[in-house]
Amino acid sequence: MSRFIKTLSSTGQLLACVSWLCLTCPLAFAADPVSGANSSSVPDSDVAGTGDSSASIDSVSVVAVVDGEALTSFELQSAVPIDDDAVPAEGKRSPAALRKQALDNLVTSKLIEKEADRLKIRVEESDIDSYTAEVIKNNNLSESEFYEFLGRKGISKDDYRKEVRREILRGRILSREVKERVTVTDEDVAAYLKDHPERLPDAQSIRLEQACFAKADYANFDEAQLKEHVSRLAEQASRSNLSFKEVTGGAYKDLGYVDPDDLNSLLRREVDGLAPGDVSSPVIKDGKVCLIHMVEKAGDKTVDAKLRAEISQSLYKDKYEEMARKYFSEELSARYDVQIFDGSSK
Repeated sequence: MSRFIKTLSSTGQLLACVSWLCLTCPLAFAADPVSGANSSSVPDSDVAGTGDSSASIDSVSVVAVVDGEALTSFELQSAVPIDDDAVPAEGKRSPAALRKQALDNLVTSKLIEKEADRLKIRVEESDIDSYTAEVIKNNNLSESEFYEFLGRKGISKDDYRKEVRREILRGRILSREVKERVTVTDEDVAAYLKDHPERLPDAQSIRLEQACFAKADYANFDEAQLKEHVSRLAEQASRSNLSFKEVTGGAYKDLGYVDPDDLNSLLRREVDGLAPGDVSSPVIKDGKVCLIHMVEKAGDKTVDAKLRAEISQSLYKDKYEEMARKYFSEELSARYDVQIFDGSSK
């Protein structure tokens, strides 16, 4: 279970993955269950309390109001995460910072509930069951091991399910209200590449694809027959409307951009005679019969579809997260009239 534990921080609250990564990342815990999507920034001077959880009911005060609904100092104290001894001293946050984070989280949770009601978005118990099962599976744990670990962190099953419910609601709200607003244009990609020239291949680089066929997979062929079979595939790849990947199937591999000087002498000889779009004759490589497809030279086209897709995905993620943050911290805070008060007043 050590690998699983390394994915956990010490604060004991569920870290919500961004919507397109939910359930694919390992379970993690952190102080912010809504990935930084806080509702209203609270100045440090407003939360300069000690974070002492011993506050009595008599000292309860209103720390925030969301759409006319009060959040109390008692709720805030109950929500303040506790940094345990497993966190190095330099990684610990001050009581004021923890309290501020907890207040942001409380307000955001309330905003999620209200927006879900407005949009008539619901989460069924079966949704929570499926989410939890996937998290357990992704962390290679049994159900008993999972809940045992939560228990050691002071997290009850009911509290965990409430947190998962909020995360699912959040993801569905963002998918409906924010996702379609996010776009990545060619100009965005160009601007990124201007700021990150290291992502572009060197001028002498070439992009290659290969397909290697193991003799063991063709038991009825001797080496000559296998080379003949591969030669026919090479001809098909060169002349048909199908892509090299479609022709070669499971044997396909994208080598990306490579420096010709890094290739062994055999491959270098084959590659030197290829123009973009050409497919080599069969080459024996690591005991397999291989084809090499010259996709392009960097001088011909510096931004190929694969690189453009990678950059676009990264830019989309960044834009999505920023728009989600603004959606909660600005748009919903205005819609539901969020008011933040002194967290330590009586």
